[in-house]
Amino acid sequence: MKNCTIKGCNRPQAARGWCPRHHQRWLRHGSPLRTLRDSVYEPLRNRLMKRIRKVVRIKRLGACWEWTGLTGPYDGYGVLKYKGILEKAHRLSYKELIGPIPMDKPMILHKCDNRSCINPRHLQPGTKIDNANDCVNRGRHFQSNQTHCKRGHRFDAENTRLSHGDRVCRACARLHAREFRARKAASQ
Repeated sequence: MKNCTIKGCNRPQAARGWCPRHHQRWLRHGSPLRTLRDSVYEPLRNRLMKRIRKVVRIKRLGACWEWTGLTGPYDGYGVLKYKGILEKAHRLSYKELIGPIPMDKPMILHKCDNRSCINPRHLQPGTKIDNANDCVNRGRHFQSNQTHCKRGHRFDAENTRLSHGDRVCRACARLHAREFRARKAASQ
C-alpha cells in the first residue's frame, strides 16, 4: 500500500494520493496543508471579502453592490455573522472598508436609498434625525404622500408644524387644546 504524497506523512493513501487527514483538510480548507489554525489566523478582512464576493452582485463600476445573501426578517437589510455576531451587511461594509463608525453618528445611511447596497461609497454615518430627514426629503416616509390629516384638514405651510419628525395639523392641535381646557374647567 502506498503512503500519503505529502512530504513527511507516512500514513496510507485514501484519496487523491493523500491520507484521510490531508484529504479532509483539502475538502474543508481547499489545501491539504492548510489547517483550521491557519484559517483562524488569516486576516478577518480577507475572509470577510471572500464571503462578501460570493453574495454581492455588481452591475457596473460605481453602481450599487447588491447584497443577495441572507436578509433580516423585518427590515430587508443584508445580514451576516462576523466574529460570532449577526451584523447588518452595510454596517459591516462601512466598518471594514472605511473605518470605525463615529460615536456621535451611530447609524449608517444609504445615499442611494437602496437597502441591499453595501458599496462603501454609497454609505455615510448619521443620526436617527438625519435618517428621518432623509426619509421625508426623499419622499420615502410612509406619510409623505398624505395631503390631509385624519380630520380632513389640509397639510400646507400655514396649517402644518413639525414635532419630533412628525407633521402635526395646527387646526387639530387647536381643537384638541380647546377640548382639553374645557374638560379641565368642567372637572374643577
